[in-house]
Amino acid sequence: MERDISTIFALSTAFGKAGVAVVRLSGPRVISVVRAFGYDGDIVDRRATYVRLHSPFNQREVVDNALFIYFAAPRSFTGEDVLELHVHGSIAVVKEVLEILGQMEGLRLAEPGEFTKSAFMNGKLDLIQVEALNDLISAENRLQKNLAIHGISGQLKQLYDGWRSDLVGIMTTLEAYIDFPDDDIPLAAIQDARSKILSLMQAVENYVAESKRMQSVLDGVKVPVVGSTNVGKSSIVNLMLGRSSSIVTEIAGTTRDVLQSSMEIDGMPVILLDTAGMRISDDPIEREGVRRSKEATANAHIILMVLDINDADIFNFVHEYGAEISQDAYLVVALNKSDLIACTDDMEKQRYIKQKSLELDAALRNNGVRNEYVVVDVSAYDAADRRKLCNALAEAMKQFSYSDEEAVITNIRQMQRLESCVRYLRSACEQPYMELMTQDVRFAAGELSVLVGDIDLDDILDELFSNFCIGK
Repeated sequence: MERDISTIFALSTAFGKAGVAVVRLSGPRVISVVRAFGYDGDIVDRRATYVRLHSPFNQREVVDNALFIYFAAPRSFTGEDVLELHVHGSIAVVKEVLEILGQMEGLRLAEPGEFTKSAFMNGKLDLIQVEALNDLISAENRLQKNLAIHGISGQLKQLYDGWRSDLVGIMTTLEAYIDFPDDDIPLAAIQDARSKILSLMQAVENYVAESKRMQSVLDGVKVPVVGSTNVGKSSIVNLMLGRSSSIVTEIAGTTRDVLQSSMEIDGMPVILLDTAGMRISDDPIEREGVRRSKEATANAHIILMVLDINDADIFNFVHEYGAEISQDAYLVVALNKSDLIACTDDMEKQRYIKQKSLELDAALRNNGVRNEYVVVDVSAYDAADRRKLCNALAEAMKQFSYSDEEAVITNIRQMQRLESCVRYLRSACEQPYMELMTQDVRFAAGELSVLVGDIDLDDILDELFSNFCIGK
């Protein structure tokens, strides 16, 4: 790929009022840019230097008081000479600096992702790290951020390179036998190769399955808050969010649609879905709300069921809708309105709550609910009970947690290549002839080569880097 050797520049921070704005330059002319702004002192690699920027076209005009940092090639992000101008985050200042740079000879505005593309072309980042960097920039919660950092750290490439190395070893052994057709190929050699291929296939397959599991919750663990009308679902949602998000009234059927709110619990993204109270209604709008509630429940990761602990018919909801509860979802049951329990002392209150919990277990099991579950007694108007609910959900979300040692993927391109690799390995295990087995192993190794970028990538690079912002 022929490279444009001009020096590129762009604003690397968000455009708008801010304390500091960073303008990044990369290429052979970055030092001449500093000189053009009127600085004639020493330029030291990786040292922040104060400079008064004068307009190259009118040295009497001060553009800004700034800092610059020079990163000499190849020890820079792009592998080229890089300059960062740290100017005041004034819209007027930023506009003027960019206008001046645009008028300098040999400089041009960077294209989207061009800094990162330079880093890739100069061997500073591999393809997996590039994709992870894009994910990191887009990350909106701690889970997304942690997964992206694993990719940037090089863990993913090490994993893929290890698999590819194993395949190359298997392929080398197989081809050694093929090269000597006059010798009988020991049956044990074929069985050993097939065993190694099968073991590697299972490792990749398990990794893909774990990655898909994490992908399903990356944007948020879906938690519909369900129950009958007027049990306090919307109040529970408001309690967990710490703000008034859902309308709360004493009128049954206030919530007619599924209202979505986002929060984080122990670093995991959570999507709370305040649903319509489930009941039979002649109102077509409310019936649609109930239908959507059932749909949300069917697609849930975790279900937060709210019951009124003081209701004489507390388990009617379980009897009527228990069969419709997704068997794949963990169940958190909130026995709400515990502050209204008519008991003379705390001991009697605790006995009452324990009795209701035992009755709940029987109601769930008798109505076909086999989900794992936990029970908490709460009052939607007691701020201290927010922690109870969050702890219960955090316990339920452990099924989606992952070790900091792991590096799973959420990138579709990588997922597709790994799935293709698995298909070739499965085919290799089923081949009756060593030549065909070797060919499938070669194809599987080729998928891993494409995955890490050890091929001619012109056909995908433009699309990949176009997803980056201008200053990256």
